[in-house]
Amino acid sequence: MTKFINLSSNRFSKPRRSWAGVQFNSRIFGITITVFCVIALVGYLIEVNNMATKGYQIKELENRVAELKQEKADLDLQALSLQSVGNVKDKVESLGMVTASEAEFLPENAQVAMVR
Repeated sequence: MTKFINLSSNRFSKPRRSWAGVQFNSRIFGITITVFCVIALVGYLIEVNNMATKGYQIKELENRVAELKQEKADLDLQALSLQSVGNVKDKVESLGMVTASEAEFLPENAQVAMVR
């Protein structure tokens, strides 16, 4: 029986390496590195997806800005056409307004409110 006990002892197994007094197990180290790589890969994929989504949102907002600039230019053109002299004269005539022939101004010390 002693022969079998001696064969099964730690004498034939790989000795563990020691680094700064800490036992080093290569299998646990490999698993740890694999887990960290998987976590980094998942984080990278999430971040790339977020950046792609933000890029899409930025593109939509840039398109909206371009539409609003075009609408502003159209409204500015419409405002200029409504303020033109010919358009104002037509509006004055259609409302039945007449031009004032002579303006009268009140003296500086005149009272303009009625007192009871």
